[in-house]
Amino acid sequence: MGVLEAGDEPSSEDYTDCAIALNGMIKQWMADGFKLWKIREATVFLTPGTASYSLGTSGSHASLSAVKTELGADAATSATSLTVDSIAGISASDTIGVVLNDGTIHWDTVSGSPSGTTVTLTTGLSGAASTDAHVYAYTTRLVRPLRVRSARRRDSAENDTPLLSWSRDEYFDTPNKTSQGTPTAIYYDPQLNSGVLYVWQAPNSANDRILIDVDVPIEDLDSATDEPDFPQEWYNALSWGLAFEMRLDYAVPVEIMARIEAGAPAYKDRLLGWDTEPESAYFVPNMG
Repeated sequence: MGVLEAGDEPSSEDYTDCAIALNGMIKQWMADGFKLWKIREATVFLTPGTASYSLGTSGSHASLSAVKTELGADAATSATSLTVDSIAGISASDTIGVVLNDGTIHWDTVSGSPSGTTVTLTTGLSGAASTDAHVYAYTTRLVRPLRVRSARRRDSAENDTPLLSWSRDEYFDTPNKTSQGTPTAIYYDPQLNSGVLYVWQAPNSANDRILIDVDVPIEDLDSATDEPDFPQEWYNALSWGLAFEMRLDYAVPVEIMARIEAGAPAYKDRLLGWDTEPESAYFVPNMG
């Protein structure tokens, strides 16, 4: 913007004002739709008979970093030492779930680093679990997705079946939302703090889980040492966009103002057109 001379340092107030503007701009940009680097696959773990799941940092068990293995030996009630087929992807303090013989999942915390084929629990199983029972683990719970793009059910044999994505009216017009069976459809309500994923039918097995492609929020820049949660290709668009946001806060000369007002949308539009999936989309008419 030409506000500072070479070698000058912005004041702390300038840093604060620009940081607020930058974060506000990024929040607004999220309304334009997400590009490839912020579309992630998340796993939602199912509970038999449960038709809705809270998606957020304090919500139901769901994660971007989930792993699955099986018990390598029977485990009795209250057992804290588990033998599993593989400890790959399981770390100390991870959240871990074991499918018990009664069909429920016992959720616990990994105590210490796994070793060999042994994982130690903090609390101990609330019921018995047999060899080959599913074991799930993840490090960080899923933050509230802004949108669910698609969903599929993964069964115990690791086969995926696409799920229908319903509108709000389609889900809430369904007569019996608690009927149990194999899930065939989902509806996602983003809410404010935690989103809600509705599943129909309510699952009858904890051996199935739902995989969802989600738009993950862009992280805030709340420290001077933070790096933008963007690919490097977006840095020019961020710089020009911030100049556009701050242009009226400083005595920017008219010619520089005009250059910023022309350049900022051009850089952003160029990136919005580039950062898309190149594959073709196919549409089939519904003849039913």
